[in-house]
Amino acid sequence: MAYDPDSDVTDAANSDSAADVEDSPATRPRRQPAIRPAIDSIETVPMTPEERTQAVNALAELIVAWEKVGAPTKIPRAGF
Repeated sequence: MAYDPDSDVTDAANSDSAADVEDSPATRPRRQPAIRPAIDSIETVPMTPEERTQAVNALAELIVAWEKVGAPTKIPRAGF
């Protein structure tokens, strides 16, 4: 099979098995690097007392939900 560095996909006709090519890393599209936005400034706006109460309650609910799942500190691996 000929290797083409400019190609995102290899030619299945040149492979021993089309199934092998479909699952190989060479046939997967190349990932583009993440674009990170540049932050020029941060605009802050004061909260009203009602907004602050809502924010505190939302944070409390998130903490309770986190504690209910055992307060994990690592991201679980998919499929396990």
